[in-house]
Amino acid sequence: MRYLQEERAHLSRELHDGLAQDAAALWMFLLSRPGSPHPSSQMIVKRMSSEAHHLLARLRNPVQEGSPLRVALEDLITRFRSEHGLGVELQLEDGFEEWHSVSLVAFRIVQEALQNVVSHSGVGEAKVVLRMAGGQLQGEVRDQGSGFDPEKVSSNSFGLVGMRERCEILGGKFTTISKALEGTTVKFWLPMGGRLEEATSSDPK
Repeated sequence: MRYLQEERAHLSRELHDGLAQDAAALWMFLLSRPGSPHPSSQMIVKRMSSEAHHLLARLRNPVQEGSPLRVALEDLITRFRSEHGLGVELQLEDGFEEWHSVSLVAFRIVQEALQNVVSHSGVGEAKVVLRMAGGQLQGEVRDQGSGFDPEKVSSNSFGLVGMRERCEILGGKFTTISKALEGTTVKFWLPMGGRLEEATSSDPK
């Protein structure tokens, strides 16, 4: 896990020092040429810059940088609202505590699940629920969107493998409940220590 975090930080630096700055330099070069840059050139450079900054935002993990999970999620929700028009309700139930040992993974799962809502659900609202119970952090990300038929969708789709692997590395569990035209719910359970034995015995409400 530490190795992956270090690799992610390295990739962020590479993107910032490489692609993002190259796009800015190319834009300045085009502006320095006689006449106005061709519209297609402007579009390509702006897309490069936008993609670079989007990837930087996806790679950045505020929890790793010291922010409490609650604050990191609030900032994430604000970004999804401003960038994608997605309204997200954050519900932290009684007994919620900051467990840094699992906060990094919880943040990434919520981030990926919300990105799926934006990309695939067709709706503009979602709900995130976190609670503590039985020595574990339990979480849900729900939407009332288009959903999908799990039997017709590859397990590699929608970043499901990545979210599941994040949970399993910590000995947790992950599941997705979805049905065409009836929305999708992502659920995860992360233990503070050790492995979960009966993680699904207490679902987030």
